[in-house]
Amino acid sequence: MIPSRIQTNTTDQQDEILRRRREGRRRRRQRRAQRRREQRAIEQAQRQRRHQQETQREQRRQQQRDQLREQQRTLYPRGRSQQRRQERYQRWLQRLEQQEQHPNRQPTNYHPRITIPGDYDYYSGEDDQENLLEAYEWEIMTTQQRRDQIQIMELEGFAALEQLLLIQDEREQSQQIRDLQAIDEETQQEFNRFHNWDQQRVLDYQENRNTIVDEPNDDDQQQLHQIDMLEHYDIESQRQAERNDNWDQTRLNDYLRVPTPP
Repeated sequence: MIPSRIQTNTTDQQDEILRRRREGRRRRRQRRAQRRREQRAIEQAQRQRRHQQETQREQRRQQQRDQLREQQRTLYPRGRSQQRRQERYQRWLQRLEQQEQHPNRQPTNYHPRITIPGDYDYYSGEDDQENLLEAYEWEIMTTQQRRDQIQIMELEGFAALEQLLLIQDEREQSQQIRDLQAIDEETQQEFNRFHNWDQQRVLDYQENRNTIVDEPNDDDQQQLHQIDMLEHYDIESQRQAERNDNWDQTRLNDYLRVPTPP
């Protein structure tokens, strides 16, 4: 080809193209930095939520344990069981002594099926002794004492029910933790897919722009056309980046507005 007919870019046009390339790279770096900041903010919010939920669960478990211990201390004070056993035995001895002194006299609350344990029954075993003492004590109780005893038995059943409820609450909390972890993983996967898609778009854009710039120009009109196309690509890329940034910000705001489960 005749050298005089080879069309070359002028210095001003080359400077303009280089300037636009630098500007495009700068905007891409800014967008990547912005996405990294938003991702760090999301991760920080997730860590804070998990820490707050774990703290609340630990406080509830501690309160429930304290309540159960208080109920146990109320129902079963230390040394009370042995003391009650000795008191029952003393009352039984007193009752037996009274019956020996007055063999023909029966108590008003006598029941035929309750018998005074003999030597064989007394030494037949600790369980049998305890059962006989419990039965005898029940027979000699007043109405108010029996009501109190029934209330104590109900409270013992209530303590067992509280333990079951505590186990159920821990299971529900574990399920909530697993659900939150699944949501976090899904959010991270979605962010990774979006990031990879955006990176691919940037690579495609750079490849297309380099192909257009490296093609030989026939005249100044073609160069101007290429510049217009580059400007069009830059404008479209900037608009798409702004839409992506707005979408990321919306996701971040929606995530932060999600209320913490009790």
